[in-house]
Amino acid sequence: MVGLANEFGRRIPTIAGYGTNATNDLGLKALSQVVKAVEANGYGTVKLSDNPAKTMGKPEDVHRFMKIFEYDPAKYTLEECRY
Repeated sequence: MVGLANEFGRRIPTIAGYGTNATNDLGLKALSQVVKAVEANGYGTVKLSDNPAKTMGKPEDVHRFMKIFEYDPAKYTLEECRY
């Protein structure tokens, strides 16, 4: 993650997450979990996806960001999540 940020961070926006093996080095069976921020600086966070079924956040925050980003869930087909 540090290498990616150092290489590309000044040229393009970069985001990297901790992978299972980077955070679980004790030899224990890995948990299948995802941790997401729900608030930042007093504002609710939102996830808008190309799969509308994976949209996350408080309804009022979701609607706000759908308007800001002109997100129309009707443009996307609902598919089974493959991740």
